[in-house]
Amino acid sequence: VKGDPRATSSQHLQADVQRDINEDKRIGGGVKNGSLTNREAGKLDQGQAKVDGKECQAGKNGYVSKREQNGIQSA
Repeated sequence: VKGDPRATSSQHLQADVQRDINEDKRIGGGVKNGSLTNREAGKLDQGQAKVDGKECQAGKNGYVSKREQNGIQSA
């Protein structure tokens, strides 16, 4: 199934993915500068993995509903 990258639902999902990328960079930076321990970073990464799974499920059919979008943002 292919989605339209210009569709509103696709743009929302793209924004969520960009937020994940930014979060990963912040976690890595926190470990690097010592503000996060490896254990703390691991817990944050686990949370990110949950969000990634929800994004994957939501995008499978090429359309992200409002309900799916809310579920991703609340995770």
